[in-house]
Order: sequence, then C-alpha cells, then structure tokens
Amino acid sequence: MFRSRDVPERSRLEVKRVPDEKPRPFLQIGRTGLRLGPKNSSRRIAELQKQFRAHDHVILPEFIAADLLPLIQRQLRRLRFTSSVYLFSPLHDTADAAPSRISEFVGHGPISDGLAFLLNDPNLLAILQRLSRSPKLASFHGRLYKMAAKTGNRFDWHTDDHSGRRLAISINLSPRRFMGGELQIEQSGGQGVIEVRNANPGDAIVFRGERPHRVLPVKGKNKKLALAGWFYAAQPRARKPATSRSAIR
Repeated sequence: MFRSRDVPERSRLEVKRVPDEKPRPFLQIGRTGLRLGPKNSSRRIAELQKQFRAHDHVILPEFIAADLLPLIQRQLRRLRFTSSVYLFSPLHDTADAAPSRISEFVGHGPISDGLAFLLNDPNLLAILQRLSRSPKLASFHGRLYKMAAKTGNRFDWHTDDHSGRRLAISINLSPRRFMGGELQIEQSGGQGVIEVRNANPGDAIVFRGERPHRVLPVKGKNKKLALAGWFYAAQPRARKPATSRSAIR
C-alpha cells in the first residue's frame, strides 16, 4: 500500500526548480556492467553526499551509458504495456482527504529482468548507500512505465517509506525529450518543493522515497518511458532475484 500525505498547505509552498545542467558522467551502467567515473571518485562522492543531504536528491547524468541505452530503447519498442492504477490512503484522516492515485502504463517483458540484474550489482548498491548515507542496501526492484499526454496518467503526492524501501530512483529511457513529467519533492520543515526535470535520455534521479513526492503530467506529443524503482534493505518478499542480463541484447 502506498502512503499519501494530503497537506493543504503544500499548494502554498515555494517551488524551487533545479536548473538544467550537464555535469560529467560519474556513475554509469553500460554493456559490460558498472563503470565508476574519472579520478578523484572519493571527492565526487563527497560532493554528491552534500547535494543529497541538502536537496534530498542527486542527478546522475548518462547513468545508462550510450553503448547500452539504444539496446534498451529497441527492446522497449516491442514491450507490451498495460494500464495500471494504484490507490493509496492519505496519512491525515480529515473529512476532505480523498485517496490519491498513480495511473500509468506498466511494461511487461524480459527486459525488466535484465535491468534488475544490472541494478542489483553489489558495487552499485554500496556506492549508492555511501552516496545517500542510507542503511545497508541489499537489493533493487522496479518497474518500467509509460506516461503520455491526454491519457489521464497521474502520480499524486505519496511516499514510498514502506516494505523496506530505502532509496528511490527514476531513470529516463525515452527515445526523445519530452515536455512535463517533472519530479517534485517536498523538503522537510516546510522549506518548499524542489522540482527536478529529467528530460535527458539515460539520466537518473536518485532521491529519498520517504519524502512526499509526485510526478507532473506529461505534455506534448512525446511519451515518457522510464524505469522507476527502489533499493531495499532486503530482498522484497515474493520477488525472485534477477539472475541474468541476457534479456538486453
């Protein structure tokens, strides 16, 4: 069950938009697996730790490397998507607290297992654990989804702090840049809402899933294709660990 936080004051919080920047890739997944960026990686991790602590998220440019992204996108063109709706209850029991919802198209296919295999790399888990200063990260599980304009797709405010989830990630797998679809994260202490745009294919946003967050509707003709997932303290119940990357070829 997802958890939603229906706070009337949220609409009055200042929205701070993160400027589009293109720093050098630091952490990447390619056809041969995990790649750690240039020299001085300890200093780069320290910088990302500082960003994560201040803003509850970091952007990983070209997280899916250029030699792997086209293979994934080719598989996505053949993927079957079905409509899915998730309802989740408000945290505050008030008379006007309506259930919030996530409405999306979820992809089904062997590519999901291949991506899960790559993101369950123990070295990646250790780096993200260090970057976010999270408790031990033991596994990853996620889902492929599609959002398009004029389809009613929506991601209302909710939190992911359940089922052992420690950290969340959103990876842009779209073949083209799209409009809308920004991630909004409510900062602690009423400091405002951070709005993060992830329109560059291959880029990833790693963020605190326990913070209230939502995804804005997609606009225009181009669809948003993404992998959304969570890093867990243990293997999620009723989930088999990914065992092969062979689905990505």
